[in-house]
Amino acid sequence: MEKLWVIPASDDIATKNIPLSLADGFPANIQEKVEQKGFPYNFAWGAKLGAGKNVNLHRQMQPGDYCLFYTADQQATDERKKAYRWLAKIEATTNDAELAKSIWHPAQNGEHFSLIYFVTKPVKIYLETEDLSRLLTPQGDYFYAAPRGFCKVDKKEAIEHINAKYGSSEGLTNHILQHYALEAPPEEDYTEFYESTSKESEQSYKRVDNLLKPTLNDGTKEKRASYAQRRSTESKKVGDEAELFVFDLLKSGEIEGVKTETVKNVATDKVGWDIEYESTSGSKICVEVKGTVGQRFLNFEITRNELEKLDNPENHYHIYLVAGCRSNSKKLQIIDNIRAMITAGEISCSALTYRVELVG
Repeated sequence: MEKLWVIPASDDIATKNIPLSLADGFPANIQEKVEQKGFPYNFAWGAKLGAGKNVNLHRQMQPGDYCLFYTADQQATDERKKAYRWLAKIEATTNDAELAKSIWHPAQNGEHFSLIYFVTKPVKIYLETEDLSRLLTPQGDYFYAAPRGFCKVDKKEAIEHINAKYGSSEGLTNHILQHYALEAPPEEDYTEFYESTSKESEQSYKRVDNLLKPTLNDGTKEKRASYAQRRSTESKKVGDEAELFVFDLLKSGEIEGVKTETVKNVATDKVGWDIEYESTSGSKICVEVKGTVGQRFLNFEITRNELEKLDNPENHYHIYLVAGCRSNSKKLQIIDNIRAMITAGEISCSALTYRVELVG
């Protein structure tokens, strides 16, 4: 039976080490060393030997177990500095101080994180301690505070509650992925998640106005870790599914004010939006669709072409945000005044990447 592990990784050293093996995987030179040791994996984390307790816990880690990483790599200013931000599945373990020394910065006392566990590509989530405690017990009193050492969820009441409500630790992690993930899990690593969501039969969706969570603007300048947005291999699939969902809604007349016979998917035409239609008032509406498997958006990305089309006053440009793309209980938010919100400073746009090329 798979186990669920809670991993603290929020101190300064852990925050430095996260990009080295968790957020982005191993750099090429470390990957080569890892493979020379007989481990064909790209991601890992580790623990110190400690006084012996950690060694015993490490021996209990098995392939297929799940890990929740409690970190301080804050992604948005409205988030708590520390929260559970990564979920991964264990692939293999080893005790190797030499390899750990080559991968990570040592602890403050100079000890290396030699109790290594290789994991699948971590999935970005956002789960606060109170959220986890409510998932683990009816009273919400287990792991209510931050974890102080890596440990497994083994309280009898929690195990009974997990098995009764979710069926297993795997069922609980599927629930977390469906409701707290900020990106799509790799299908090759989480087949059980996609199998569980595909078994749901009743399709439904809800119109909301709060999928894009606002960032705080209180003048504070708290120093925080910053990582570039990762492009999941599943992201395009999620985007395509969101587009199809919105197209079907518009075509079926679920959205008011639409001449359904005019709805067209133009995503492959590179016009700067995904879908267009004529409204009942005679206006051409340009729809850009954004999707996530999570239950909210911390932000979303648009291309330079989309931004230029957005700025054209001749275009009635709408943003459709679709949350819970891989579930059958989706949420939809329609932003039909995006240009006005940018002008008023309610929404900010910032450049993430630039093209670099030689000129001659």
